[in-house]
Amino acid sequence: MNSRAEEKREFFDLEERILPEEALFFGKRLARFGAVGGGGDGSPVSRAMLLAVAAGVSAGGGQFWDFGDCFESQWRYCVGRSGAGLGVFADREGKLQAVSAGGLPLSAGEWRKLTERSFASSERFGEILPFSGIREFYPVELIKSAVCSLSGVTLSVKSPSLQVKGLTEEALSRLGCRFAEGGLTLQLSRDGKNVSFYDEGNRYLFTDRVKLLVCMDLFQKGEDAALPASAPRVFDRLADKMGRRVLRYADDFDSESDRAICFSSFV
Repeated sequence: MNSRAEEKREFFDLEERILPEEALFFGKRLARFGAVGGGGDGSPVSRAMLLAVAAGVSAGGGQFWDFGDCFESQWRYCVGRSGAGLGVFADREGKLQAVSAGGLPLSAGEWRKLTERSFASSERFGEILPFSGIREFYPVELIKSAVCSLSGVTLSVKSPSLQVKGLTEEALSRLGCRFAEGGLTLQLSRDGKNVSFYDEGNRYLFTDRVKLLVCMDLFQKGEDAALPASAPRVFDRLADKMGRRVLRYADDFDSESDRAICFSSFV
């Protein structure tokens, strides 16, 4: 590849769809991080984009670890579990997103490293390795996180993603949960990142309140919690009361923005 072709795309806006040939150049930049863990939502577009990224990573001398078809939260887990230096995910719209080694958003330093114009030369191609087996650890971790059996619990699982729905039902079933419509419902987003509950009376426990309950459990165990900058400040107040900390990372939202949900009953 010549330098002119590489420099024609000086910055990649990951909020926009990019072309496969641009994904190849992007992959070469990702090679700076060593091993790159990649996943996609299983659509033809995502698979094509990942092939282009993998080719770029290989051409840059890095290793590409292919996690195969997965949803976003599962991919983030695989990035952290595998020890990859960075992760990349492709969706059905042709958009790419990248995360750091632990599955959290890239730091300012990592973004600078990613968008530098200079390219390290590589005399050899890196390997593209199948890593799809690591996805099997994800439902195992879900089951291990349960503090007790769910025998006697009946609910229904809803999600726009059949993959998210099926994996969640499998994990819950192993814990003794039964499934039926008309009662308690567990609602999951397509990417598996957001979860809420509602009952037959349309009484909701929204995502942020679920996160607050999870944080309360972590704090009681003596652990800290990592949350995006936009998460409500009630998490920090709760952490202070329980002698723990909230570690925040950057996201696309104003950290001081007002949220519609009231948390006063939890603090």
